[in-house]
Parts: sequence; C-alpha cells; structure tokens
Amino acid sequence: MRALAVTPVLVAGLLLAGCDWAGRVSGHVNPGSMSLAERCAAMMQAAIPYADIDIGKSTSQNRGVSTILAHVEGTRTDHPNTEGIARNLTADCEFNDTALVSFHLTGIGPEH
Repeated sequence: MRALAVTPVLVAGLLLAGCDWAGRVSGHVNPGSMSLAERCAAMMQAAIPYADIDIGKSTSQNRGVSTILAHVEGTRTDHPNTEGIARNLTADCEFNDTALVSFHLTGIGPEH
C-alpha cells in the first residue's frame, strides 16, 4: 500500500525534472528564428555546455523531399593546442519536416 502512495510523488518528481531540462535547452535552441544549420550548432554547444566552441563551417543539404542533413564544424578554444587532445568537433543533425530526428557529435574524446 505504501508503494502505491509513493508512485504519484515519484512520477511528479520525474516530470518536474524533465521540465527543468527542457527549460535549460529551450534557451539555447529557438526553432522559429534559426536555420537548421544554426540549430545544429546550438545543439552542439548545448551538448557540451562547459566548453568554449568557435563554430566554423556549417552547411545543410537536402536528402529527399522532407529530410535535411546539417553538418557543423567547430573548434574548442578552452583546450591547449597540444598533441593528444582533440580540439576539432563535428556535429551531424538530421531533420525530418524540421524536427530533429538524429544527432551525432564526434571529436569530444581523446585522440588515438
């Protein structure tokens, strides 16, 4: 019986935690005023909020009637330019009818 009483409290806590995350991300990505490449760049910066990233090349291309692939390249400026530390980042975002359906970020680990 006690587990039944705790379940609604737990569900409410999880919903509130999700609202907090959505609120933090919504400040970074505003779909109404950005191109898809800019949205992909904003997602890259939101994925690594502790890093200073200079966005370089950003492109987008059609991959069908409703699918667009955005590609963004960036450089972390908060790392020293030494061997073994990856500074170059790339993000690939796939949008279907302007909704993000796939996000791939590479270059955040150590170079091998």
